[in-house]
Amino acid sequence: MRLDPLGCRLPSSVRQVGGEVEKVSDTAPNTVVIGKYRLDPVAEFEGPRMQPPAMFTKTDPQHLARLLERTPAGSYDKAANQLFTSVHTWLVRDDAGMVLLVDTCFGNLKNRLPTHPFFHMQKNDWLSKLAALGVQPEDVTHVINTHLHLDHVGWNTKLVDGVWKPTFHRARHIMPRLEVDLVKAGKWMRHEVWHEVNLRSIADSVVPVIDAGLADFVDPEFQVASDIRLLPCYGHSPGMLLVEILRRIERCNCRRRSAASPVAGAQSQREYRVLRKA
Repeated sequence: MRLDPLGCRLPSSVRQVGGEVEKVSDTAPNTVVIGKYRLDPVAEFEGPRMQPPAMFTKTDPQHLARLLERTPAGSYDKAANQLFTSVHTWLVRDDAGMVLLVDTCFGNLKNRLPTHPFFHMQKNDWLSKLAALGVQPEDVTHVINTHLHLDHVGWNTKLVDGVWKPTFHRARHIMPRLEVDLVKAGKWMRHEVWHEVNLRSIADSVVPVIDAGLADFVDPEFQVASDIRLLPCYGHSPGMLLVEILRRIERCNCRRRSAASPVAGAQSQREYRVLRKA
């Protein structure tokens, strides 16, 4: 099974990987069912957005051109030379009342200049899309920020009377301890191009949640719920965590940046899979 991270257009409701057809609910076109858990993507943005060299800054141009030749048309607009990207949250629910969000995109009304003008001070309907799936902010029980980059924490907060307040005021917000420690030590993304804007996102989207007493700082192997745990997935960020969802014969890894597009997947030869136990 493949759960597309930031960067890929979501596939159709029935997919075949390695000869196995994954289970998908009929209630929504992109719903995935794994054991007792239902997973729904909640898109903040989908469409063509980035030229390939802007995403793959260190890739040899000739190698990148070869990869783009076999990239599906639904993921790469050849005429515009733009990759299709999807910025989305995974909504995970069970019958016991757990309502979990994996990463919370960019958020609304947030200053994201100079690096992200496309999402600067945006006003989108992400909360309405969540409501269309039957979930209000007060229903959310858990939020997992797999890492603390600005495009993964944005909807943690919303602007209320000029003050950033937690959007999901009843939820426990699970964050990687390693990255929170780096923030506290003043060592978060010091040498990155995004340094200034990401510090701003920490201030408006992470600190208010911590100050409200809603944050839990966790280490790899943390058990979020029955059959859901967090695994180390370092590289894209210093302490990034992967969300693993298990069932008796399947394992689903929800990785939200290991491959930012089909091109990245072709480079890394990684994919989200259902693995059969021996």
